[in-house]
Amino acid sequence: MSVASDQMEESVEHKQHVVNHNHTAHHLKQYFFPTEHVPRLSASDPLASQLIAEEKPVVLTDTNLCDTALKWDLDYLAQHMGSERYMVFLSNNHKFKYYDEAKIKQYKTNFVPPTRRVDLTFPEFVKKLREWKPGDERVYLQQGLNNTVGQAIVMDFLQFNWQWLNMQQKNNNWGPLTSNLLLVGMEGNVTPVHYDEQQNFFSQLVGYKRCILFAPEHYERLYPYPVYHPHDRQSQVDFDDPDMEKFPGLKHLQGMEAVVGPGDVLYIPMYWWHQIESLPHLGNTVSVNFWYKLLAQVDGEEGEEEEEATKFWVRVPASLSLSLSLSLSLSLSLSLSLSLCYLRERERERERERESHQQLSRSLADTYNYNSLWM
Repeated sequence: MSVASDQMEESVEHKQHVVNHNHTAHHLKQYFFPTEHVPRLSASDPLASQLIAEEKPVVLTDTNLCDTALKWDLDYLAQHMGSERYMVFLSNNHKFKYYDEAKIKQYKTNFVPPTRRVDLTFPEFVKKLREWKPGDERVYLQQGLNNTVGQAIVMDFLQFNWQWLNMQQKNNNWGPLTSNLLLVGMEGNVTPVHYDEQQNFFSQLVGYKRCILFAPEHYERLYPYPVYHPHDRQSQVDFDDPDMEKFPGLKHLQGMEAVVGPGDVLYIPMYWWHQIESLPHLGNTVSVNFWYKLLAQVDGEEGEEEEEATKFWVRVPASLSLSLSLSLSLSLSLSLSLSLCYLRERERERERERESHQQLSRSLADTYNYNSLWM
């Protein structure tokens, strides 16, 4: 589809409803680049559908996507997540920068991870979070929603607005839902700027997050690490202390931003750079994302998906079978998507999701001095 016309721009300007959280305004850090607001629209607005089709960010205010999860505060999750251990990252500062453990082992570098991972039960995580004091390591739970969670979480999950999600998947010719990631963090936590290789509906459940985005055209201006570096898909730029001499393209950087609160869904198109910040002084945050590959990325995976679907449904307790069938009347394709999101862990996806974009990354990576980046 073509770039938005003048009429469309007028419509955005007229319908723009940037979150009027007066209580959050003074919590937004000012950076060195200009930003404009991501449009906030009703999910029924044709303009919202057009933006998604054109792979442009939009905040959707009334999808009712995760209404049954708006009660997922720390107490509810501690009670219902179950007794399994979940993936928690610890950091000595407010930044939680992703790194690829496999690449550290593969290339045997002297890379020092900026965070460390531990596995905790949810009550252990909550205890650590609530007892935190300045000087302690900050914590951030990042856990795929799979078949280890408790039955109450499962039932909440199954009552999400899957009809709307299925419609987005079909209308935009996306592949299956690959995973859902539950994100539970402290106020002030920051996931530094990076890009993903899947489409993402980012659903905010508890608290407020600021999302800063950059179009793929800014790829070179954000100076990504080489594809073989553990920080693949991450920017070398520190937004808190930018080095304009080392990274001169930063002076041309222009972004978009949005503050999302409970019930909001932000569409983050694949390859769009984004930094996510849990706003300080406003409490803990809980979010869930919905990742979709393009159909071209999943060619040849159908047999594997069917096998995993069978495995999942065999494991579903008999007491849930009737509820699953009657409450949602899920289509076969949705059942398959649900199965995948339960069974596919985040670690497995990380290696596969980069394949489609490696060629682009490699061409830029060759221009860098690799030796200076492993320090």
